[in-house]
Amino acid sequence: APQGREIVTANGIRVAVHPLMKAPARLFQLSDWYGDDWDHKKPADDLWVSPWAKAHYKLRQQEIEIEQCEFLLQQAVKAEEYAEAGGLQARAERLRSQHP
Repeated sequence: APQGREIVTANGIRVAVHPLMKAPARLFQLSDWYGDDWDHKKPADDLWVSPWAKAHYKLRQQEIEIEQCEFLLQQAVKAEEYAEAGGLQARAERLRSQHP
């Protein structure tokens, strides 16, 4: 049995204190939380996702696409590729019109 000492709390309960307790020898693994049969490579189609989360994800994907389009537009203008820049500008405007 490990050597320790006993303390008494404010409400009179005796608690054993073991100063030599250590953390587990191995690191946390996802299977500790999800179980051994969980495979992160499989699609999680059977998971329930709230409608709010689905809508938020869709909006965020639209915002990312707009940001990427604007970045490519800036790069095209710097490179003086105005035909490509015009197409990117039209695409960015179309994406913005679809975004609430």
